[in-house]
Amino acid sequence: MHSVTIRALVALFFVLSFVGFVSAAQPCPTGWTLTAIDHKCVCKKDKHTQDPHKKCTFTVRHDKCFATCPTGDLHDGGKHGHGRPDDHKHEFNKDGSIKNCPKGCQSCPIDDKKHSTHQCVNTDNDLDNCGGCGIRCGGKGVRSASCQKGKCVIHSCRKGFKLSKDGKSCEKRKHRFDKSQNDQPGSDNEE
Repeated sequence: MHSVTIRALVALFFVLSFVGFVSAAQPCPTGWTLTAIDHKCVCKKDKHTQDPHKKCTFTVRHDKCFATCPTGDLHDGGKHGHGRPDDHKHEFNKDGSIKNCPKGCQSCPIDDKKHSTHQCVNTDNDLDNCGGCGIRCGGKGVRSASCQKGKCVIHSCRKGFKLSKDGKSCEKRKHRFDKSQNDQPGSDNEE
């Protein structure tokens, strides 16, 4: 009975970890890019840098920065990003989309309901709108992913899955003992 409870808790942890990563808040304010400088993750815009959100965790690998942030909104009511006041009012189109998103951002619906509220997002690095509105990074078998320059990048797959040959998804292993990609990035080598 005890081992069943432990297995259930471990399974729940992995599910929550997956959901938390793929549907996470962003480490940098809108219009800023997360980048690695001197083996440290920073938010960069033009020639300016600032520290990313302190609630996120960061890893630098091969001169690239990867962030894992908690789910939900890191914004404070009435402010955007790192406590900065919103310096302009949004203007809306008849369909509810935002007319005047900041440069580098696009108006995307928050959910897929017909009259959803919109938000301005940077589709270059937004996990829920990667490369366009509603394009979510992740999917079946994905353990961790990020959005880099509008493209979903899968970093690792869950147990029982391996990175596809094109690197765009995780596919179920055909055989339990199929370890053909264990030493390649994005594969799960915890068997």
